[in-house]
Amino acid sequence: MYIKKSQIIDFIKESVAESYFGKVFVEFKKRAQQGTNPLEVAEDLLQRIGQGSTRVVFSFPDNPGIVLKIINWDEEVGVNPRTGFERQQMIDSNKWESDLQMQQKYPNVFPRTFEHADDFSWIISEKVKPVSGFDELLKIMGLEDEQFSKFPSIRNIQFQALIELGISYFQEPSGAAQQMLSEVEQTVAMTQAPSTPRTSQGPQRAMGRRLQKLLATRQNTQILAAMGDLGIPSVEFSPKNVGVSEITGRLALLDASLWQEYKPVTESRKIKLSRKELRKIIREGIVPDKHSRAEA
Repeated sequence: MYIKKSQIIDFIKESVAESYFGKVFVEFKKRAQQGTNPLEVAEDLLQRIGQGSTRVVFSFPDNPGIVLKIINWDEEVGVNPRTGFERQQMIDSNKWESDLQMQQKYPNVFPRTFEHADDFSWIISEKVKPVSGFDELLKIMGLEDEQFSKFPSIRNIQFQALIELGISYFQEPSGAAQQMLSEVEQTVAMTQAPSTPRTSQGPQRAMGRRLQKLLATRQNTQILAAMGDLGIPSVEFSPKNVGVSEITGRLALLDASLWQEYKPVTESRKIKLSRKELRKIIREGIVPDKHSRAEA
């Protein structure tokens, strides 16, 4: 019996894929490549474990270490009126996440990706253990001793303001954020005496102390630096969008929300905050809207 060279190559590829990802993945990929809608194949073979604005996530029964992320696109519905995302934006989100240059430039910041469709309609990435809530996230980040507001809405604003400050610090290492830290340190030194009365500097001192602790953990700094470079909004650093990698044991961003037009990672894009804006963040816990995403 004559066997074509292409058949031998396909057999080798399937054997390698099966050894790394399991039989179910090989079956999924084969049916998807034959023209069946990947989402329909996944619903038939896998277990749906999550859904976001741009993607649906599935787990594999024979490989608990990986997940499948498929673009959340319905041809009949078209653009989702709630999110406004086009199909290409969903594709770009997968392209960003599987970008080898980005993963090399920012190791351990995002889940590692191993395989993708030719058109990036689906990708395979490592499974990340989600964070149970705000308290667990603070513990992982080294902020478990900090007292944030007991009211979720205020607490979230306080935390987002802290992340925004951290991002700004790495975008301008010798700029306004660093100067603000120095001022906070000077204020603390001047008010160490027990007889010193409480002043309006309280919120500023608390934010400065939190910022120092935030920057003391290397994984925090790596994530903040990547967020600044890539223009990821500070709101994306939240318990719902971070987890612990089962490969490295480190905190990672689950979804980078990079659905703008895909461009290979090259140079940084900077976030710049004035001293006045930084003071407003520390005093009121309000992040200026125009800085919620860095300009590309």
